[in-house]
Amino acid sequence: MAALPAVACASLTRTPLAAHLQRVRSAVQLVWERRGRRKGKDPKGEDDGLVALNLQLNDIRVKAKKIGRFGQRKLAREARKGEADRHVFDLKPKHLFSGKRSSGKTDRR
Repeated sequence: MAALPAVACASLTRTPLAAHLQRVRSAVQLVWERRGRRKGKDPKGEDDGLVALNLQLNDIRVKAKKIGRFGQRKLAREARKGEADRHVFDLKPKHLFSGKRSSGKTDRR
């Protein structure tokens, strides 16, 4: 606890726990501000780095997100495919069998 101010290291004997925790939180915030620590941001927030690219207009930002989702759509669909959904194409020579019927059933379809 050497990095925290003396306020955070106060004794718990004469202060209620809530007041002590509030002082500890404010002391930690003070240390963070002195060190220049950034506050976290919402991962799904509106500011996701596009503002740094001068895309400040809302319609341009929405269009950029839409294009990004569209680019990921095919990859996501391929990732959701299971083993049974993957098709192995067998090439049947239909041009050789069209119009010819053997005796009985049709040879190929």
